[in-house]
Amino acid sequence: MSFPLWFLLVPYAAVLVFSAIFLYFNVFHIIRYGVDDLATRGVALAYVIGFLIVLSASAWILGGFDWMYVPTLQDLLPFSLDRSPIGL
Repeated sequence: MSFPLWFLLVPYAAVLVFSAIFLYFNVFHIIRYGVDDLATRGVALAYVIGFLIVLSASAWILGGFDWMYVPTLQDLLPFSLDRSPIGL
């Protein structure tokens, strides 16, 4: 069984969507129900900037891979199946 590496991006995208919803929920509640102060707005801004930094860093790191590559079982295992010691 083989599958392209881009299948691994599907759970990653689900985590990004969940994180973005969580970001919106938290920033909304910080602004809406927090004390209207410069520190509160700074915390919300730092939260958004931190999320954007993590998002851009992960996009930069993941951009260097060939996501259309389809690995075989031979590529993933550290040994060859036709040279197994028990003669399988």
